[in-house]
Amino acid sequence: MRWKANTGVLPEAARIAGRYRQWPGLPFCLPPEFAEHNLLPDARRVALERFAAAGIPWHDGHGGPSNHLLSSQVQCANALAPLVDNPQALAAMLGAVLPIAEVLPFGATSGERARLSPFDATDHVVFEWQGLRNHLNEWNGVPVRGSQATSSDAAIRYRTTDGAIEVALIEWKYTERYPTGALSGSATSHATRVARYSALFDAVGSPIDQQRIKLDDLFAEPVYQLARLALLADQIELTAELGADRSRVVYVAPRANHALWASPGSPAFQVVAARAGGALDVAWKSVLRDPCRFVVLDSAYLVAPTAPTSSEFKARYGHLGASSGPLDQ
Repeated sequence: MRWKANTGVLPEAARIAGRYRQWPGLPFCLPPEFAEHNLLPDARRVALERFAAAGIPWHDGHGGPSNHLLSSQVQCANALAPLVDNPQALAAMLGAVLPIAEVLPFGATSGERARLSPFDATDHVVFEWQGLRNHLNEWNGVPVRGSQATSSDAAIRYRTTDGAIEVALIEWKYTERYPTGALSGSATSHATRVARYSALFDAVGSPIDQQRIKLDDLFAEPVYQLARLALLADQIELTAELGADRSRVVYVAPRANHALWASPGSPAFQVVAARAGGALDVAWKSVLRDPCRFVVLDSAYLVAPTAPTSSEFKARYGHLGASSGPLDQ
């Protein structure tokens, strides 16, 4: 709200309270007609162009970005869209947790029913990435990136310091919390989930250790999302998609969001978390066969003086710096 009142990049009419869904008069929202201004000036054109070209829907938007100033999708675009043609800046940002020698053009040109845009070949970061094929048995017809199937908020491809090619799937969080984690749906929905993921979960070499957690115990947020991303990363690696020798998941989230890190998941996962000290990320790593395939980047890093984000990004999201958690090494 302070940023909204004081920034020089908003029209005066955008400073009034906005409606969000059915709730009017919210000071932390822009008026819906100014929703595109939720994207910062250096991100706006690129983000709108890339999302439109790939048919990506905006969360809680009406043909454009959400007008809610706490949108994690908008924050992700504000941080990454300006860097689509700046591999050095991406390496500086994500090299804090990834062994990046060089960020490569993403290189996606064709796939089995995958929804692609021309930018997926040449950009150095892409949005709402699902893979080039129906890796998780979720697609019905041509999938919609970012909707009704597992999608990472962003993805990069890079050469590592040991010469391997890796794909990193980036999941972006801001103010999310999951006090119960319960999934919506009926017994039929549960049966569909089991049918989709059981073969991947039970496979020899699955990224999730079946001796430490059962499939049913993954069906609660935010663990359900982490499990699907782990399976997607594993399939990208197994099929050498985009030439990948390895694939990882990067969780970008503020350490200051204590409710996120304390989100319980299922009762069985709560037991795992308690053994691991209670934190979501540590508990999740404890059920992975290779914990190095999951890394956390504290969002506080994005507003540090040396971060390759714009001065306007740092002004708007400077409160992320209240976090004191370490980066993954």
